[in-house]
Amino acid sequence: MTRRGSIYIRLVIPLGVTLLIAMLAAWIIAVQLLTNSFDRRLDEQLDHATAILADGVFPFSPELIGRIDRLIEARIALLDQSGDVKLGTTSDAVNEILSELIRDRTVLQKEPLILHTGKVDGIAWRIALRALPQDRDSRYYYVVAAASLAETRQAARNAAVLLGTAMLFATVLLAWFGNYFARSITEPIGDLARMADRIAEGEREVSSDITAANEIGLLARALNRMAGRLQQYETDLARQSHLAGLGDLAARLAHEIRNPLTSIKMQLQLLEENISASEATRVRTLLNEIRRMELIVETALTLGAPIVLRRIDVQVDRLIDELTELLGPALNHRNIDLQTRLVSSSVVNADPDRLKQVFLNLINNAADVLGDGGTIRVSAGLVDDDDTLEISVADSGPGVSSTLQDTVGKKPFGLGLGLKICREIIELHEGEFLQTSSEELGGAKFTIRLHVPIIESSGQAG
Repeated sequence: MTRRGSIYIRLVIPLGVTLLIAMLAAWIIAVQLLTNSFDRRLDEQLDHATAILADGVFPFSPELIGRIDRLIEARIALLDQSGDVKLGTTSDAVNEILSELIRDRTVLQKEPLILHTGKVDGIAWRIALRALPQDRDSRYYYVVAAASLAETRQAARNAAVLLGTAMLFATVLLAWFGNYFARSITEPIGDLARMADRIAEGEREVSSDITAANEIGLLARALNRMAGRLQQYETDLARQSHLAGLGDLAARLAHEIRNPLTSIKMQLQLLEENISASEATRVRTLLNEIRRMELIVETALTLGAPIVLRRIDVQVDRLIDELTELLGPALNHRNIDLQTRLVSSSVVNADPDRLKQVFLNLINNAADVLGDGGTIRVSAGLVDDDDTLEISVADSGPGVSSTLQDTVGKKPFGLGLGLKICREIIELHEGEFLQTSSEELGGAKFTIRLHVPIIESSGQAG
């Protein structure tokens, strides 16, 4: 239902009233112009008839008067000086009007032709009175042509009815087009207003299908973009809140875990110094596992906190070797073969802890996808004319579709870094983080490309 005061009402009512007034005014003007046109045509006809008779070409006779009467459908009369009809086809009532006109001789002195309208038995007649030349015929002084206006008025009325019918049809047609035009504006605006209400009520999976290339289409596309950005903003806000909550939880847990780990680590280091070489191997294995736990705790502390890089010169292959030594025993226990292909020994200016977090997260993600059994391959080497260091982590798992899950939401009690934070860390290093499939192993492949200044093993900038 259209509400009072709506744009539709405010468009349709003024448009309709203006249209009706314009059509009525046009009809009145057209009818008046038609009537005047008919009257002018009749006057010209009567003037022409009296002028022909006054020229003296034809002799006055009853036969001539009768023929002209039938030809122009007008009554013809010849009057003497006193105004009496001597020859003609006019009626007595018309003759009385003629006598009155003749009595007013001043009129004839001023104008050679008099056009007069009079009523005969309630019907208007148009009368043309012209004075004859003195040498025309001494018996007659005036010639008269008279025609009833009944037919003229009837023709004007018929034309007015026909014109009114056509204008009424045109009015209805224009009103329909006006209604269509108004609704073509107001209905999309109403749809967009309802869409805005739904967005204000919290709905985000809404969009408008209006694609018109006008201002309404621009408004629809702007609302669609707004709804999409609001949805993305709320998703990001929820994710950040989740990360902040995990960060707070991790900080609490780290505070409780770090102190016992430090004590255990110190005791194992002291024990390593006082035992035999065969027993020291087991102690070193325990120390490696404790270092792994420390790294996990340190990584958990980064959740929800701004990432700050602490750059130093880092030898990437040595960093990967440390992770391999740290994670190798546990992965071997799960029948996962952790392989490394380190083509060159390159030093980059980067944050070693952050890089270690990224590598550790990618290896652990691959291990979680593989379950028990499979292959993980870590490769590193220079590409692009030795201007870029490329590190990749590939696995023999089911592929990218199963791996591209954000570990923040999937493993709340594990590492909790997530691919999103991995990407952020690499982008902070002005690098690239790519997700593809491994052609050799058949599973997922994550490639890191570092464009930071690369320092070769000789110490020269690459």
